[in-house]
Amino acid sequence: MKSITVILTCFNRKEKTMQALRSLVEENKEIDFNFIVLDDKSSDGTVEAIKDLGYCVEVIEGTGDLFWCGGMRVGIERYFEKNDGSDCMLVNDDVEFYHGAVEKMVLLLAERENYVIVGATCDKEGKFTYGLRKHRDKRGIYLSYIEPNEDEIFGETMNANCVLIPNAIMKTIGNMDSHYQHSLGDLDLGFEIHRRGYKLISSTEYVGCCEHNSFENTWRDTKLNRMQRLKKKESPKGSPFKEWWYFLRKNYNLSIAVKYSLIPYVRILLSK
Repeated sequence: MKSITVILTCFNRKEKTMQALRSLVEENKEIDFNFIVLDDKSSDGTVEAIKDLGYCVEVIEGTGDLFWCGGMRVGIERYFEKNDGSDCMLVNDDVEFYHGAVEKMVLLLAERENYVIVGATCDKEGKFTYGLRKHRDKRGIYLSYIEPNEDEIFGETMNANCVLIPNAIMKTIGNMDSHYQHSLGDLDLGFEIHRRGYKLISSTEYVGCCEHNSFENTWRDTKLNRMQRLKKKESPKGSPFKEWWYFLRKNYNLSIAVKYSLIPYVRILLSK
């Protein structure tokens, strides 16, 4: 039986977290799952509910201000410390996994060397939400999505809602970059995997349902006034200037960093 260490972070959404864990285990019975869960001080009983499941779970208590990237880094560091040789799966706790989805990813990976399998997710209507990504063109930073397929279309980066990474590759790539608090860490990690010469391909089918995050009440919400949008943009869950600049400078070049670091402020100024 294949052993996989699943790493996820959670905070105060018990029902979704439980659904993610249950669907992983119950719909993929041919896999021996071990979980590393970073709970960032949930107050809704998430930790107690996870422990009651009876799965092989190690729950790590966060500081309350780790956010997604910070929590995932703690979980990944623990994975390295355990060093049990199992492959690693990065997961979001809002994915409801389909029957046999991860088992199929494992089979796909077993037939290939130096590959990372990115699980594609969809919304309730069956439309793509997260997964493998590639640039629309060579001139900008905008990323198109690659729907699940059997054609082995290579991507350039990924959303880490469900990503299966071999142990050897994970140890070579290392942890998520510590510059990111909440977002961008998975895209940055995907670019690093691609730069190192490893192949990023999509799952052949949608692995689960995961609704797309709404722009409502974020810095992109045009219903908010300019000051509200600016504050949300510079908040940890927004797109803080230092993090966004660092991401652009690291993964692109200076001219792109200058251009695209200014665009969000122009959009806010013009209420777009």
